[in-house]
Amino acid sequence: MADDSQQTTNSGGGNDRVPKFSGKAEEFPEWSFVAEQWFKRHAGIRPPLDEATNRIEPIMWDELGPTTQDFAQKLATDLAMTCIGPARRFLMNCKERSNGFEMWRLMCRQYKGQGMTRKRGQLNMITRFPFRA
Repeated sequence: MADDSQQTTNSGGGNDRVPKFSGKAEEFPEWSFVAEQWFKRHAGIRPPLDEATNRIEPIMWDELGPTTQDFAQKLATDLAMTCIGPARRFLMNCKERSNGFEMWRLMCRQYKGQGMTRKRGQLNMITRFPFRA
């Protein structure tokens, strides 16, 4: 009986704390909330994680200090373990695969509607014909 409950708890590859994210935009808000709380188990990761969530410019590896680079690697591992399918392929296409902060920033931009929606808006601004009287 104890074995059955153990099996249920550990389903999902041994990671029973965070659900898997498959890349569906409608799942991202709830998943990212839970994932963000789980990432914060690394003491001291909160300030750079909060900055990455809201930052517009890329986060380059060279601008991170040694401690922050360590957090970035841990975050990259956490992201790789909690994403599947299209979401994992999205991470695999990131230039800096060890930089979890940049991966998280890109995911937030893509799945919170700032990715394709933002690009569509930019295209509309370029192709818009202003009528002037």
